[in-house]
Amino acid sequence: MKPSDVFGVVVRTIGVLCLLYGAWCAAVWLQFALGFSEMLPSAVRLQAVFLLAAGLGALRGADHVVGFAYPAAGVPRTRAGGAGEPAPAR
Repeated sequence: MKPSDVFGVVVRTIGVLCLLYGAWCAAVWLQFALGFSEMLPSAVRLQAVFLLAAGLGALRGADHVVGFAYPAAGVPRTRAGGAGEPAPAR
């Protein structure tokens, strides 16, 4: 496996862990909403939403993160830093 492949696996693993922890926070939130628990820290709602969004973002955007961290070798870059025409010679 190339380093970029390993990095992609790490990003996706972090995404799965965020989803799992976010699902646990959402379950705590649901227990409170259904009346099974009387105490709910206010941060749990925000934490559940943030972790679920971050987990989905990491899973869906892992290829973009890997592409940003490991740009394709041999792709000419412009002065603005994007792929495209090669930068003019000075």
